[in-house]
Amino acid sequence: MMDETTSPLLARNTSKGSCNKKSQLTDLYEGKSIASGKTTKPLTNVTNPHVPQTGVHLYQFPASFYSCEVRLVLEEKGIKYEEHNICIVAGVFDQYEPDYVRINPRCVVPALVVDGKVTSDAHNIV
Repeated sequence: MMDETTSPLLARNTSKGSCNKKSQLTDLYEGKSIASGKTTKPLTNVTNPHVPQTGVHLYQFPASFYSCEVRLVLEEKGIKYEEHNICIVAGVFDQYEPDYVRINPRCVVPALVVDGKVTSDAHNIV
């Protein structure tokens, strides 16, 4: 059985420029942005100049349950959308790239953009 000290996800990385994964997970659970450290809530229909200003765009990770939930709802409603894959696999962590952090400061997927307005969190979107 893995505990906090042996889990690779929660292991403390002390190399220069790295973050404490346990702290990151706690921050996300408490609604804090990884990028800024400020408390953030899921976005709901928030105008953002850094996103496409026309059409429906889904920023998602294909294997994510919550991304799948949003895709299913969009498909059932017959809404045409463009997918933007954000790789959240260990070692890649696209959700922390500056371009995505500008879209969703909570650094989580999915995020839905409709005509330049961002909504994050699957329960918010659905």
